[in-house]
Amino acid sequence: MTIHDQGNQADSIRVSHEFNAPRTLVFRAFSDAAMLARWWGPAGFTMKVQYLDFRPGGHCLFQMENADTTMWARFVYGQIREPELIELTLSFSDENGGICKAPFFEAWPLEMMNVFRFSEEQGKTRVENHCYPVHASEAERAAFREQQRSVQDGLAAAMRVLEGLLAGTVL
Repeated sequence: MTIHDQGNQADSIRVSHEFNAPRTLVFRAFSDAAMLARWWGPAGFTMKVQYLDFRPGGHCLFQMENADTTMWARFVYGQIREPELIELTLSFSDENGGICKAPFFEAWPLEMMNVFRFSEEQGKTRVENHCYPVHASEAERAAFREQQRSVQDGLAAAMRVLEGLLAGTVL
């Protein structure tokens, strides 16, 4: 998988976050199931990684749960260049990893490309994420555009949780 179908600027979001941690550790937080389960996902949800096969073409299947809702999602990994790049397609799924509609919007895109770039300078790591729908209909792209701020805020919140985890303040 390579970066493709990027759409126009209105159909994508970018989130950038700087961590006071070495790039290898930040990269590991994206590639290690135990670490990923501690910070990925919406606020108020716990994440359980069912399996993680971290390699190009590999998958990660996970469950996100709160008191009211249980959701499943998956990553399909594209290019991986440790410790500088991870491409993954994020989709809601059933418990077997089959792609399904999002539980919150009927017209939500089935696949969301996320391109994470990791750079390090003087012991600090910057993670830049470019997120956009792929293989999406106009209705799905419109739903994404309407919810861009929510998606951006959610990704930024997850990065703040990761920041706390890496600083040792999140258990």
